[in-house]
Amino acid sequence: PTGTVDNDIMIATIVADNSATITPPEGWTQIAAESSTDGRARVYWKRASSEGASYAFTVSATTTNTYSASADGWVTSGSENTAGNTLIVGNINGTKYQSIIGFDTSAIPDAATITSATLNLYSVDTATFTFDAGYYDYGASITGATDFNASPSDTSAATIAKNGVQNAYQSFNMSNLSSISKTGTTGLRLNWTSSSSFYGEFASME
Repeated sequence: PTGTVDNDIMIATIVADNSATITPPEGWTQIAAESSTDGRARVYWKRASSEGASYAFTVSATTTNTYSASADGWVTSGSENTAGNTLIVGNINGTKYQSIIGFDTSAIPDAATITSATLNLYSVDTATFTFDAGYYDYGASITGATDFNASPSDTSAATIAKNGVQNAYQSFNMSNLSSISKTGTTGLRLNWTSSSSFYGEFASME
């Protein structure tokens, strides 16, 4: 740093969130540590020897957040049901059902890097089949024909392999995490493209 000469003692104090990991540059030694509910602080020292212009301390934080669905419902080509928390995916007597879920993820900091996301669905029946979940912007509200007939250009979010276990949660790892919104609602559309008469139901999701 500017003005530093050899054998000077350099001190660095780093303050970060409680969940953060603080990594000092090579040659710096920790001499003090304090933590509280508000955050954590670390103090490091180094004896100057042909120093460069500056040093970068790495501060990384990993947090886990759970979001309950803020909007949900099933849609067909002519109707929708958003009054309850039931999702239907499949084909019932020739009528195809898709389901849409919305999560308010606006609390995610703009600078955050999303490293993993899991979709949890609560199965209420014993149906066993595989269908797709795609990121989908349903706008201000869920509308049957509009959302059902929307262009299938969804970015893939997950492959849902329903295991047939009744009254139990299933967890699915999500992909293409850059599609998760940090400023508003993250929408998902669940769609089974087969024309076979088969369907499954879910009761809640997070």
